[in-house]
Amino acid sequence: MQFKTISRRSLLLVTVAFILIFLFLEPKIAARIIPYESQRLLTQFISSTERQKKINSRDFWRFREFYSPGSYVYNPNGVATPPILVKRIASLPFTPSLSFTSPRLSSVGGHTPIDSLPKQLQLPAPSQEILLSTSTIFLAKEPDNAYLLLFIKPISEIKKANGFLQHESSADDKTGNFWLDVTLITQ
Repeated sequence: MQFKTISRRSLLLVTVAFILIFLFLEPKIAARIIPYESQRLLTQFISSTERQKKINSRDFWRFREFYSPGSYVYNPNGVATPPILVKRIASLPFTPSLSFTSPRLSSVGGHTPIDSLPKQLQLPAPSQEILLSTSTIFLAKEPDNAYLLLFIKPISEIKKANGFLQHESSADDKTGNFWLDVTLITQ
């Protein structure tokens, strides 16, 4: 059997083609290098949340990571709150144990004894447009085109989407604790 020798040019073209395919099909990379891809992810997430009037924990984790890849800090005893969120969580009864920061998204989450959001969140701040407000979800568009999202879920549901919580005691579910997440999404 004789094999034809592959020319350097053909090898280079195949290599470039594979790299381009990877760049466009890998969601984290595509969102970073293709501006309309990250905007599409944001628009899709916001409209889906408004339409369904609920937050799917797995979809939220996926959106957060693909929209603006960043880094997590987890400590069950508490984590530092990103400065941009300090004012927004000051009156909420929870201690953040998980923080996610990226160039366009800041998020903190943690255990809370409450199963619904405080009523004062349902009053709009000046120039804030409330997109969705239920007992467990608050989504608003802020004057600078940022989105503020707060939601409460049972710990058992969050554990399905969040590997950081897999090793926590199942006693948390029995005591009625919930998970509160506060996220600020910029464009």
